[in-house]
Amino acid sequence: MNLPTHLTSLAHAYGCAGQSKRGLRLLVKAEEYVEMTGERVDEAEIHRVRGDLLCALHDAAAAEASFRRAIAIAQVRAQNFRS
Repeated sequence: MNLPTHLTSLAHAYGCAGQSKRGLRLLVKAEEYVEMTGERVDEAEIHRVRGDLLCALHDAAAAEASFRRAIAIAQVRAQNFRS
């Protein structure tokens, strides 16, 4: 179904439209779906987009934490891919 992909894309679009808080709410749903199904393909992207939305809301510390989490997840996925 790729629901996390669609929710993350919609969250990004809300951010582009100046509705970052609405986008953040969608990312919560995307993350809940990831946890429920184990469909983790877009997990790093969820956190990256969250970082962008938090930057737009001027929450630098939370944005940095989201970006760092996105990087950590992507590194683990890349390592697993190479193995």
